[in-house]
Amino acid sequence: MEILWDDFRAVINDWIIANNYDEDRCIGPWHFKDEELADINEFTLCNDAEKRSTMSNPFVDKLLMYLRQDVFRMNADQLFSENFLSMSKIRRAFYGNDDKFTADGNKNNSNPVDIENIFVSDVSQKLKELEWQSPAVPSPADDVAATPTDDVAAITTDGNSNEQ
Repeated sequence: MEILWDDFRAVINDWIIANNYDEDRCIGPWHFKDEELADINEFTLCNDAEKRSTMSNPFVDKLLMYLRQDVFRMNADQLFSENFLSMSKIRRAFYGNDDKFTADGNKNNSNPVDIENIFVSDVSQKLKELEWQSPAVPSPADDVAATPTDDVAAITTDGNSNEQ
């Protein structure tokens, strides 16, 4: 399953507001620069675990770190599941050096963590309910001015993003 960036953002932003955080803590549509989306895409497509362990992944190092260290700093358990309350566990789940981590935070080379397992059950359920739909190509009649959906990124369930 893949999740459109704007859909993912909406679920997380709704959760931020539902937990009584100020709206200025919400994730904006332009959170990632084009170069960062390219890095996320490269990380997603890389099958070499050793190389992956040294690659940049702004989804983890920028977005999840922002959510963990800034927004939910004092109450990480409001967003992150009990096995992923620290950035070190989150990072290991994504970078792992050939070791994949299961939803309970334990090593398991054959079962990589799904992104929805990192979050509390209510958020996970909302992410699972999202359905991937291929974005429509804008027609010349459409307003093609810069909008949050012009550059569509999809977040895969293994926690990465790939540019569409």
